[in-house]
Amino acid sequence: MNIADKVKMEFEDAIRSAIKDWQRDADEPANLFSRNRKLDQMTMIKLLCLMGGNSLRKELYDYPSLKVSASSFSERRAAIPSELLYYVLRRFSDTDNGNDAFLYKSRKLIGIDGVNFNTALNKDAPSFMPASNTAKGGYNQYKATVMVDLLSNQTVDMVLHPISKQNEHADAAFMVAWNDFPPCIFVCDRLYSSYPLIADFQQKGLDFVIRTKQNNGALKPIQALPMEELDVDIEFVLTDSQSQASKEKGHIYVNTGSKRGKVNSPRTYVSRFAHPLPYIMRLRVVRGRLPNGDLETLLTSLSRDEFSAAEIMELYRLRWREEIFFRHIKYDCGASRMKCKKEDYSRQEIYGHFITSAAVWKIINGIVLEQNPDNAYEYKINIKMATYLVKLFLATPGASGEQLIADMSQYLVQVKPDRANVRNLHPTSFVPFNYRVA
Repeated sequence: MNIADKVKMEFEDAIRSAIKDWQRDADEPANLFSRNRKLDQMTMIKLLCLMGGNSLRKELYDYPSLKVSASSFSERRAAIPSELLYYVLRRFSDTDNGNDAFLYKSRKLIGIDGVNFNTALNKDAPSFMPASNTAKGGYNQYKATVMVDLLSNQTVDMVLHPISKQNEHADAAFMVAWNDFPPCIFVCDRLYSSYPLIADFQQKGLDFVIRTKQNNGALKPIQALPMEELDVDIEFVLTDSQSQASKEKGHIYVNTGSKRGKVNSPRTYVSRFAHPLPYIMRLRVVRGRLPNGDLETLLTSLSRDEFSAAEIMELYRLRWREEIFFRHIKYDCGASRMKCKKEDYSRQEIYGHFITSAAVWKIINGIVLEQNPDNAYEYKINIKMATYLVKLFLATPGASGEQLIADMSQYLVQVKPDRANVRNLHPTSFVPFNYRVA
């Protein structure tokens, strides 16, 4: 069996398994989709995953062998909870593919980062964020904190919240606590360089490479280091005591939120240090110089015997693959604009795009391209065209996997390493697609 047919079978099996588990865990009424209709649960979930950015009528018309009205789709959509698509994602986005090509020294590389998704303006929704400098007085947005396998581009786990309730530190800590991981290395940006999250990694025996700040906002032990290239080990003590004796010993105070009568904000992550104090923290600090001459400081648990300072710097460079992955989700899969107003419908679409992305990368990772030695550059599959072709393949009954692979291999782009472009940020406002709303 070729890789495309295998992925399609896994995709459909994941949907069936998720429906069965959801009905069991959520006490779903057995007769919810019992009537014999064209839009059964299986078809609805496929539609939610594979739709693009066109109008609802066009998407339904283009879907193979399915001619239903937009009102019928909207009516059936209301019976699909967004959490059901999360079940599908967890079952389908499998990172344990047994391929050494997606391991770094026998370990997986897992990045953690957040990404925002704009939704339709609705001031009464939990996702509304007031902003006086906008024309409508605010905007609606969802925040996803995502764990991504940086080498295979598969979603390990994700937590989705309205932007008003997002807390990336708490979301990351939740996923670390509630998942069992194979041998891996977590690669995180400086937003995650906090004592509680580092302690969470250490207590679970997980390796990490985390960028940290270097100015006055850096962790206290980092501020004491000279601003030069270095590779040193540091050790310090975290405590909840502010006594004079603790200060003289150089202990670092962490707020556990345990003081009687004191109320912290729910978004105050420092109150979530959940390990016994005093806590001895040992870290390796690698500070290296970037090509532009700037210094970059990384915290890691990896030993010098296995990873040199240069390798640690290279590991962190791979974190940028998660940014490329988010770009693929937004602009190739179609998540840059949500096409609905209801909150649960927005979550359906977000989860659906991640499921589609998992299928695309599973197939691409299984295709071996023959490179012409006479070419100046190597070539890789065009991700945007691959996404369109995979969607059509998954939606079409009896489609040929061999033909899909042949078609994908026709759309190639050059691989030009070490390109450096200025990152120009152009903020855009949300444009709702009200014609897709039931």
